[in-house]
Amino acid sequence: MADPGPWIGRAIVYKLEVLEHVDGLDDGPTASFCVGDFAGGELYLSDIDVKLSYRQGDIIIFMSGLLYHTVGTWKSGSHISSNGITPGRVADGLIRCSVRRSGRTRKRERWTR
Repeated sequence: MADPGPWIGRAIVYKLEVLEHVDGLDDGPTASFCVGDFAGGELYLSDIDVKLSYRQGDIIIFMSGLLYHTVGTWKSGSHISSNGITPGRVADGLIRCSVRRSGRTRKRERWTR
């Protein structure tokens, strides 16, 4: 079986603020980046007392299954794109989940449908 690489999943947070959390099923590094028209939204890693700038184009790689994290308050920009997309913040995380940590040892029948 070929190695799928470090990331086998994806999580998208669309214009939503989240509470501080740890991603319990993540079993490796997470690559997180954000896009959109917004201001603010720093990344807080409270376990190690770190606050990072987290702007469009920044990529942050960290162990989201081990470190509590949240994104600070952000404010939408004011311009609507030419194709009608409203401003806001969208975060995208490339993740590696472990089914072992969830207690599942095999896939459900027809799990891809």
